[in-house]
Amino acid sequence: MAGKPISSLPFTPSVVSAITQAGYNTVGELAASNAETLAREISTSVSESQSIIDKAVSSSSTTAFSFGQTAAAYISSAKTYSSSCQPLDALLNGGLPCAHVLELSGPPGTCKERLALRLACNAVNSNEGVLWVEMQNFVSPAALKQGIADMCPSVPNAVDLVQYMSIHSLPELLIFLNNLLSSVESYSSVSVIVFNSIWFPFQTTTDLTATTRRSLLDSVKQTFTRLCAAHNMTIVTATQLSTKLLNRDGTAANFDTGSRAVLVPHLGGLYLPSSRTYRIIIVPETRTTGVLRLMLSPGGASDDQRALEQRYELVDIIYPPHLLFVTEGSFSLGQRRNAGSRGLIDCVWVVFCTLLKYIETIVKSTSNSP
Repeated sequence: MAGKPISSLPFTPSVVSAITQAGYNTVGELAASNAETLAREISTSVSESQSIIDKAVSSSSTTAFSFGQTAAAYISSAKTYSSSCQPLDALLNGGLPCAHVLELSGPPGTCKERLALRLACNAVNSNEGVLWVEMQNFVSPAALKQGIADMCPSVPNAVDLVQYMSIHSLPELLIFLNNLLSSVESYSSVSVIVFNSIWFPFQTTTDLTATTRRSLLDSVKQTFTRLCAAHNMTIVTATQLSTKLLNRDGTAANFDTGSRAVLVPHLGGLYLPSSRTYRIIIVPETRTTGVLRLMLSPGGASDDQRALEQRYELVDIIYPPHLLFVTEGSFSLGQRRNAGSRGLIDCVWVVFCTLLKYIETIVKSTSNSP
């Protein structure tokens, strides 16, 4: 059955330990993984990881839910959270499944926080609690409460269902995650946790070695896995992009050897449990249009490129971000900004695009120099 523990599979103790440390707790989670991802996570060959997955699949039951699973647990696991954004919901096959992780990444000025807010509001509309963890002061408590109250008018106690916490340093984040697991009963009403700007504490801690950074990210991953698997919590993270330099053959480079620069999610994927994670990157093409791109899903990447991308259009923009209503794949904010705000956003967008072109020019000129 899909809910059976990993230890029930016919593997050696060392293999079971490696799989468990990678964040897989049940046979169903392991069966939903893919060979390439599992091979990286447990440091084995693709063929061996495929053999492991095949055994997990054959051991999984095809029944709707296990005999040891309560009806309430099954209904909860089948629940999804809609973002009210047709392009995003299409990439998520209708919405973000309960007890999963969604990473939203994009350059400055994109709609990461507003999409996260819409997912939180969907939970509030179902009378479920939300914990918003803010790490860069992009969303203030007053703005969050006002947004929740305006978006959830049918829920009288909507504001009371939302908890707000401000964290700015890496030690604070690690202590919070540790306490969250040890005192999870205190958050029994919380169904969705939003980690806004989760990259920021890692960015401001400049003395981290690569080994320490990987270890801390793995610790976050283990916490997310336990919150999802053991406590049925749904997690949304919002993160910035960082510049990665590449050689002509696609390998990592530096300013001396790189031939091109690309933007990638700042923390990479080390902090995410791949068997439960959707990774969405927002790719703006103009100030009001762009693409939502699915980089990773629990079922692995699709061979159909059209299924991996959905186009979006910002129908109207308010600065700073306020309400987000989505219709027919377009973002609409229900309140028109004034001319001053329009000019400010146009200037910010021009500066951002110019900066990207400048970085690309530097990289190209450096790579072409003798």
